[in-house]
Amino acid sequence: MGPPAPDVDYKAGPHPVATVELDEQPGLRYTSTVINCPTDKIQIGMRIQLAWIERYGAPYPVFEPLREA
Repeated sequence: MGPPAPDVDYKAGPHPVATVELDEQPGLRYTSTVINCPTDKIQIGMRIQLAWIERYGAPYPVFEPLREA
């Protein structure tokens, strides 16, 4: 386990981490944080989209549930 990330309230509850496979590049998997989704709603096969947060003063890729059109 690495050092705590700045600006993360670890007492607020679980911070879900998921490995995702992108439709645009099958076989490529990326591990990051899932945001804007209750932990109990995260599931295998769920449709996600890329989102960005700031971490260490730089943009950091995360994922959130796909917003339907």
